[in-house]
Amino acid sequence: MKTIIHEIKANLRPAVQMLLIMLTGIVVIQCHVTEYFLPNATFTPQNVIYKVLFDLGDKVIGVFVAIVVFVFFSRQNKEVIFNQQNVYHDYSYAWYLIFGKLLGYKTCNLAGVPIYMQFKLVLNDTFPRYDYGNINGEISEEVIKIKIKNPNENTKEVNLIIADTYPIKGKQLAESKKDLYSIKISRNNKKDNNRYKSPELVKAVVNQLRILPKGVDRVNVFSTTNPYNTYEIVNQAFKLHGRGNINNIVVYQQSNVGERIFIDKGIWVFKSYKKMTKSWVVLNIVSLETLVEIGFN
Repeated sequence: MKTIIHEIKANLRPAVQMLLIMLTGIVVIQCHVTEYFLPNATFTPQNVIYKVLFDLGDKVIGVFVAIVVFVFFSRQNKEVIFNQQNVYHDYSYAWYLIFGKLLGYKTCNLAGVPIYMQFKLVLNDTFPRYDYGNINGEISEEVIKIKIKNPNENTKEVNLIIADTYPIKGKQLAESKKDLYSIKISRNNKKDNNRYKSPELVKAVVNQLRILPKGVDRVNVFSTTNPYNTYEIVNQAFKLHGRGNINNIVVYQQSNVGERIFIDKGIWVFKSYKKMTKSWVVLNIVSLETLVEIGFN
């Protein structure tokens, strides 16, 4: 019950704003404001827009007033951070688009957001700016460990394991992915679970992605990165300029109970439709040829 209350409080501002926008338009329409307007009123060049609106009717006036309220809220939200409350922000991407981006928020807090959604938000440039919550400083010089398991130069799929705030053990990986070519990149974090900015960790991930076998089409991400390092890794390693031939980026969520096993079903945060488009074209060409043959026969 407490969690539900916290989540309502966390989203009260955008939810109320969206509700008020819709209610304003509905109330204006239902009140039939044009019936109360003086039909013999004198219109001047200064109020011609109101004359046009009233001639168009209640529905148009309702939409117009709702847009005015929407613009007002959008301007108010420019300096407000989306996801301010200290709760787990496990919402759909549509939620961020409608209640965040559409309502004019320019900054989104990534702390408490599932890692797969952090990837998606940053990959799609959903917000111009991001906040990362409490970060305990920066470690400019540290030794990053890189381990390769099951190497295969002909593989099309690899696991990218990024151990940052918490270590990741092999037995924690999704069962269906344990035997794949795996690259594990780790900070020396066995005794310290604080959140640090780690340029060396980010650099290591970027370098490993650049030297992936040419045939790699899919990267499975298993990560315990803090929001700041997640942002830098996505921005520097997974954005278009650094993605190369990777057509699929799948992020696996870690369970919060027991041994914190990564859930077996991954979440696509990027999927290229290039191959699908080519297949669709070929399929349609074949279908067209078949239809032509049938027609001639």
